[in-house]
Amino acid sequence: MTSTFAIIGAGRMGTVHARTLAGHSDLDLVAIVEPNTAHGAVLAAELGIRHVETTEQLLEADKPDAVLIASPTPTHPELVRWALDHDLHVLCEKPLSLDPATGQALVELARERSLVLQVGFWRRFSPPWATAKRLLDEDAIGRLLMLRLSQWDAAPPPPAF
Repeated sequence: MTSTFAIIGAGRMGTVHARTLAGHSDLDLVAIVEPNTAHGAVLAAELGIRHVETTEQLLEADKPDAVLIASPTPTHPELVRWALDHDLHVLCEKPLSLDPATGQALVELARERSLVLQVGFWRRFSPPWATAKRLLDEDAIGRLLMLRLSQWDAAPPPPAF
């Protein structure tokens, strides 16, 4: 059974996530929430999914099982709370909140409602990083002197970011 998913925010990371998830066989990307109609509508058309401008419009049709929040950082806590209040599982781009107490309150709310709340810190789960960490912990590769990091969206954000 595939889960239905919506993305909130079609900026830099939201677009990367949407294009990546659109073809995934274990989930069905059904919508993108983006107040910038021109950008959101173009991306939705490219992916063959529904575009809406607000989170409330997202619930007017088939409610997804989960949302990926890739909106600007200051909006994360409000959107996470909105999603949890509507019984949606959440994957939120980092950071969850700029205020630790707010972040902890969201974690507790998700626990109370038995919902998944995951922060998009993918390096913890990426096989190359996990293997390197395991090898370092086992002292199998010696003392670390230098580490070069890379990622899949290596292009820097635009200056306006």
